[in-house]
Amino acid sequence: MIRFESVSKKYPDGTVAVDELSVIAPSGQITVFVGPSGCGKTTSLRMINRMIEPTSGQIWLDDKDTVIRWTAAQRVSSALEGPALDEMLTLMRRDRFMPVRRESLRIRVSRAIEQGSGELLSALLDTHASMRAEARYKLQKLGPLDVAAFYRQALTAEDPSDLYSAISGLGETGSAEDCALVIPFASNGVGRIRRAAIRSLARLNKGAHLEVLIEGLTDTMSSVSSEALKALADSASLVGNEILWEIFCSTPHSHVKRNALSLLERLGKWDCIYFMVKLASNSDDEIATRARRSIQHWLSRFNSTFYTPAPAQISRLRTVLEECGDHLDERSKEELRFSIRSF
Repeated sequence: MIRFESVSKKYPDGTVAVDELSVIAPSGQITVFVGPSGCGKTTSLRMINRMIEPTSGQIWLDDKDTVIRWTAAQRVSSALEGPALDEMLTLMRRDRFMPVRRESLRIRVSRAIEQGSGELLSALLDTHASMRAEARYKLQKLGPLDVAAFYRQALTAEDPSDLYSAISGLGETGSAEDCALVIPFASNGVGRIRRAAIRSLARLNKGAHLEVLIEGLTDTMSSVSSEALKALADSASLVGNEILWEIFCSTPHSHVKRNALSLLERLGKWDCIYFMVKLASNSDDEIATRARRSIQHWLSRFNSTFYTPAPAQISRLRTVLEECGDHLDERSKEELRFSIRSF
């Protein structure tokens, strides 16, 4: 959305090109300025991107309309210069939408190398991974820089956003030895910091820190638990059946239950199906429905992999099939019985 609030443009010779214009151009719609020659149509459009500065009033771009902001950001260097461009670049640098911040960085770097290097160092602590990656790439072209060392020093930052970026950046550029610096942040009081620590540990040396990642799975904040789920998605068997089942049964948080269920679905073939049949009778309809869906998926792919189950796995699957009662349809139960008949 573009909004004009009492916008006027008066030239030094007294000509009034636009007088107290107030109008809204809604997002997702085409807005057309219609009028005779000289009524201010072109002047109004030029004032939107500051090709012409308004004398008074305000022009607002809706901060939720990312397409408008990004398009304007890509054209700002050709439309503005001097103090007006500097002011716009400062605003773009603080924009919540990463592509707008990135355009600001690119313009500043292209204008002056000395100024640009400072901007690039600041961008190393941007909260978005793409901004950090772009800054690292451009800094490496300017000369050698130990980026991991930069992030290690930044771990003392008091600002939560800078600390988040430093932990994330170290995970992107550090080594397994840096895990010792990251681990304390996995229990930080700020959920965002815990999430960054979980992600970085998974990148640096996941196998050595499963306990920390499992603890993250049980986090009270869903975003932290989800980050731990991503880290453990290909390591469910390493976490273990008993631990995952204990987490599922003991947690009071629905998001932790869902994430534990996701890992139970990723267990080995015969362990997975046991837990899915067991959960088909869960009192939570969402959990039970998801478990039944997983059973159908397991049955459809039964012949795609060949693993001989252990006697104990067959025994407990038979038992849980008898216990599930009407919570699982007869056809599914019969197909499952057939799948273990030859063992």
